[in-house]
Amino acid sequence: MEIGSNHITLFISVISLVVMLILAWRDRPRLMVSSEASKDEGGDYIWFTVRATNKGRRPITLLTLVGIYSNGEHQGFYLSEKGIKIDEGGFYEIEVGERIDVLYTTSVDDFSDITLKDVYFESACGKKINIKNAKHNIAKLNL
Repeated sequence: MEIGSNHITLFISVISLVVMLILAWRDRPRLMVSSEASKDEGGDYIWFTVRATNKGRRPITLLTLVGIYSNGEHQGFYLSEKGIKIDEGGFYEIEVGERIDVLYTTSVDDFSDITLKDVYFESACGKKINIKNAKHNIAKLNL
């Protein structure tokens, strides 16, 4: 069996495809998001810090921080007018306090039965980005 120019062309095309897929996978934005509860001087948990770090090679833009409530509603706020752009190796940090007025829903008059259960970021692409340990840290705050 002879190796013709068609075989060589096919081999080069497959190698090019594999290289392109590897580069596309490496160049994607990869966001590592975590949270940590913090105590005041009295030992009470009063806020938790959410930290988003871009471990990828492409920038990513975070638009909103959204809260999920016990009544099933999702309410959030824009982090800034154009979003927060996180470049390669960059990070963004926000403190979420005991009284989260901007996250409380506005469609009901009485907040006494509604509690915050979880929070997540939403990117400019519309992707939901879960926050590691957010549920656990919210429970510590006794919201």
